[in-house]
Amino acid sequence: MIEGNNSVSHQGLKAILESYLRENEAVFLKHACSPALPESMLGIHQMRVATKRLRSLYRLMAWLAPDLFNPKTELKAVRRFFKAAGEVRDLQMRNQIFEGHCLKLGLDFPRYTSYLRALRVKAQKELRKRMPRFSADMLTRPNAFLLGLLSHMSEEEVLQSAIQLVKQREADMLLLLPPKYDPERLHQIRIQLKENLYVMTQVNAAVEPPIWPDERLEMVKKAAETAGDWHDLEVFVASLEQLHVGQARLFPNERHFELLMGVLKEDLKHELRRYQRQLKKLLGDADAVTEGRA
Repeated sequence: MIEGNNSVSHQGLKAILESYLRENEAVFLKHACSPALPESMLGIHQMRVATKRLRSLYRLMAWLAPDLFNPKTELKAVRRFFKAAGEVRDLQMRNQIFEGHCLKLGLDFPRYTSYLRALRVKAQKELRKRMPRFSADMLTRPNAFLLGLLSHMSEEEVLQSAIQLVKQREADMLLLLPPKYDPERLHQIRIQLKENLYVMTQVNAAVEPPIWPDERLEMVKKAAETAGDWHDLEVFVASLEQLHVGQARLFPNERHFELLMGVLKEDLKHELRRYQRQLKKLLGDADAVTEGRA
């Protein structure tokens, strides 16, 4: 039972999760089936956000019914589409970061700009080629399966399991927190933060008073956003360093390249420190926040 004065709201978590799934299914299908998707930065972003939210529900179901539901299997077709759209999105983000820094520094790298544009056009073509292979039932079928499983579970079972999953992820993030710089582990924590934010938000909507205070959710949200900013910069800086070694002709002015990299690395350090500070604050009091709540 939920300890303290918490009680299930009139709508209940199961109904909230079903509504959340339907809403994000509609957003995904709207953009995935749009001919304009490959050229739409906003469309790709919204489709990928919807996918991540759906994935959080799939992983919650895997926690609820580990022997009956496998997220990787059920989302296999969608993940291929998600990855193809991700290639375009990553190149869009690189271009955005690059143009912003060049504008700020008054620099210009026309060869690299052309190279980046060619990569983006190629990725867009690959996404366009994949689009006809996607059909709505690749998502609606596993979603119906998930909802069928959910319908046979009690409200109390779903609620308690969701709270326990959040607590388990907090423990996992604490173990993942690296003693020294480890981009892969920090990236894994970034994913866990988003997964927890989605579940915590839905649980809070189903329980009165909320399990987690608004301040706690805001901390998780800010840490996830900072993690995203750090990760985008981390990937971009690594790609530039690799290109500079393999294709130095793209950056013929060495002094300008060093200036750009110097500013990028300073920004990366800033975002990393901000992310690490937020993680320390967030995970340092995780036990105090969830103690005795379930």
